[in-house]
Amino acid sequence: MIGRGWHGLAAAAAVAVGLACQVAGAEVVDSTWTVPGSGDWYALDNWTGPVPDGAGHIARFGSYIGMSPWDRYDVRLDRDLTLGQLRYDGTDRPIRLESDDPDVPRTLTFQAGDDAAAMLSVESNDQHDITVDVELASPLHVSGDNGSAGYSGHVDFAGHFDNSQAHPLVVGGEHITLRFTGGQTWGASSTLLATDSARVVMGGMADDAPGHLGVEVTGQAQFKTSFAGRTALESLHLASDSAFHETGGTLVLNSPLRLKKGALGASGQIVGGIENGGGSLRTRLSGLHVDGDYVQHAGGLLNGTSFGPNLEPPGTLTVTGDVALDGTLLAPASFRGMYPAVGWSFPLLEALDGGLISGTFANIERQRLDDDAYWRIDYSDAAVRLTVSVVGDMNHDGNVDAADVSPFVLALTDPGGYEAIHGADPAVVGDVNGDGLHDAVDVSAFVALLVGSDVGGEPAGVPEPGVGALVTVLLLGLSRVRRRTPAC
Repeated sequence: MIGRGWHGLAAAAAVAVGLACQVAGAEVVDSTWTVPGSGDWYALDNWTGPVPDGAGHIARFGSYIGMSPWDRYDVRLDRDLTLGQLRYDGTDRPIRLESDDPDVPRTLTFQAGDDAAAMLSVESNDQHDITVDVELASPLHVSGDNGSAGYSGHVDFAGHFDNSQAHPLVVGGEHITLRFTGGQTWGASSTLLATDSARVVMGGMADDAPGHLGVEVTGQAQFKTSFAGRTALESLHLASDSAFHETGGTLVLNSPLRLKKGALGASGQIVGGIENGGGSLRTRLSGLHVDGDYVQHAGGLLNGTSFGPNLEPPGTLTVTGDVALDGTLLAPASFRGMYPAVGWSFPLLEALDGGLISGTFANIERQRLDDDAYWRIDYSDAAVRLTVSVVGDMNHDGNVDAADVSPFVLALTDPGGYEAIHGADPAVVGDVNGDGLHDAVDVSAFVALLVGSDVGGEPAGVPEPGVGALVTVLLLGLSRVRRRTPAC
């Protein structure tokens, strides 16, 4: 269930921040690596004090040991290691923690002792690789402060990450990235909380890995899955200004992805459904497939992908379950003012395998492509289609001509009646002068279209002798309408 265990996560984070240098009443080893190059972890001369290896012990890598920022430390283990804290305190070059023998796996166990949380701290802009296996014997708090948004301290768990004991994992701080690139084992009811501006990138899961991990992303944090492969979670919950990016792979959830706030930009496949209560869902150009239901509430937003640089069509959201719509649609934008010809259409959303679409978007933003064209939106039980249409084409036949006069007048005198018949908002299709309204001020611009102005590259083609009669019809309609003004 989403939200399960988050009080425990918060408590673990608080304990981690205040972690003392004593465990079970014993003095804790707190040593700093002093070697300006690669070396063996268990060589005593490599540390300012005793070699850190025990529950609650602290190992530091400081800035003064760096020589060439483009070089890398290779710190080798010839046996398993236990730490309470691993700190990269502004080191000037990346550190790779590895086994001394590639054929013999080693394990780093994070264990704080006294029911505290272990810590992994990154105060540098380098990418640090932990290639040995990692096991959690305590809650783990990953933190860092890496300056501006253009820089990020990275830690890669490239070995197998074992949290079979389901200890809480908290990732917070400024511009820190934690990546899982090796295999993972998560115990039932495992929890991961990403907060502040931290980023978590998850990949490397086995194809049959069960979804035991519940993820909550809050603050300005980001959660991202790998470009390919399968990621299995118990739940994923986005709040605040957080973001989720899933590109090309498959995300399998035991419950619907909850988009309370924040932004979700995705392609590939999400299994388990999506509930968009107040966030923004954006499909990428390659589209997004949801195996499950898609529910968008009044506070939700579906962000249509813009055209690609070669006018590649915006991505389609396909759903195998039912779709319930409300909230806002941000229609796809043109690419630098370019868009396909009038009449081109694409499915913004499709319900497959017998799924049904109910409801409509309560608000449409960015519906105008430019002064001449707009998106016409057509709903059916199985699809929501967007079609490039001409402003002033009141009957949707692709031309602005005599046949549009009567519906133009109807839209002026009875906007609700026009929308019921033609399924379009008159303030969009009839707003010929571009002021956001369909009213008497649009008449002269509409007449200009009728007498032969170019719209979408095609002349209206209305014979000159008929213009007087058309204008008369318009004036008769205007005598029955009062100018509408925008709401303050």
